[in-house]
Amino acid sequence: MNRQQKNRLMWRCRQGSRELELVLFRFLEQGYHSMTQEEQGEFQRMLEHSNSQLNDWLLFGVESYDDAFSPIIEKIKSSQLISHT
Repeated sequence: MNRQQKNRLMWRCRQGSRELELVLFRFLEQGYHSMTQEEQGEFQRMLEHSNSQLNDWLLFGVESYDDAFSPIIEKIKSSQLISHT
């Protein structure tokens, strides 16, 4: 990923709540690069959803209605657990 692509993704990760932004930024820095192109596309598609949906999925454990997001959400949650230890 080149610098311009990274900056664009960082801008898209800017969400309403600081907590959600931290989760997304941390994942972008630590886990995004290890994803397949298909997973990266799903991550980017997931970012198109509202802040409240992203909060529900990533912070409050609500299950996504889109099965394609489930593996991405689990990767994000797993990366947060690892980074806090």
